Amino acid sequence: RFFRKEIEAAIAADPQNESGFVDDFRRLIADVDYANAMHRLGREKEWASMIELTNRYLAEHEFSSRQRQAVLLHRYGAEEKLRDWESAIRTLLAIVETDPESDLGKKAAGVLAEWRRNKIAADAEKANGIPAPAEAREE
Repeated sequence: RFFRKEIEAAIAADPQNESGFVDDFRRLIADVDYANAMHRLGREKEWASMIELTNRYLAEHEFSSRQRQAVLLHRYGAEEKLRDWESAIRTLLAIVETDPESDLGKKAAGVLAEWRRNKIAADAEKANGIPAPAEAREE
């Protein structure tokens, strides 16, 4: 973000990508633009716009497993703010599927397991009139 003008000048000076750095420079700019837009949208509480932006960003760029999980986590946060639980669950599943052994994959799996426990307890309480254990109740 601090060297944007210099990076843009380097891209303009190398239209044939003879240096081999143009794609990397364009990606740096795209990453900064995404981060800035997400920050602004978050301040403005534009959760649906954050999801749309994140979906475009995921579609337009390649990511390492860790990077993909981090971007998906942004989407999950916006879905959670919208209380779009179905989409939030799909996003958590995508985080786990990307790399179940990573820290983010394990955390997403933990959130899913907690939701499952809460759902089972709530369903049992509803069906049988049996109060769910305190640790399984949604507060």
